[in-house]
Amino acid sequence: MPINPNWLQSQFPNLSSITPIGTGGQKSVFRAVQSGSGEVVLKVFHPNSDAERVRREMLAVQSIQSSRTPQIMSAGVISPPTGDLIWLIEQFISAPVLRETLNNRRLTDLEILSLAKDLIEVLAAAEDVNIVHRDVKPSAYRIRSA
Repeated sequence: MPINPNWLQSQFPNLSSITPIGTGGQKSVFRAVQSGSGEVVLKVFHPNSDAERVRREMLAVQSIQSSRTPQIMSAGVISPPTGDLIWLIEQFISAPVLRETLNNRRLTDLEILSLAKDLIEVLAAAEDVNIVHRDVKPSAYRIRSA
């Protein structure tokens, strides 16, 4: 069931310009502007999401110390009539999604090297805190300019 951005606006008065980015099996993702912070990402987990799994994923993200990982700024639960929705607000990374870039063109050699360095850095930071990242895919990464 799609989440109406206007309804979200009523639940998050400190956010404006709430715009859908995408929806997956676990959550709906929105781009927004937060008072005092600028652009952010709002993730709203579907009512059937496993709350314990969401909590573990949030702890994992918070424990990874890398400038390549968006930081969670706040999290909580809203309770519409359809059931509790876990949400989190995280830092917005202003860069194109790797999947979209690959759909449009080939990466340059310099971009490939930069991407490899970034991925190794994030995966090594996860490894440092005993986290195995099982969702390494082009749609989960943003590519910086080389």
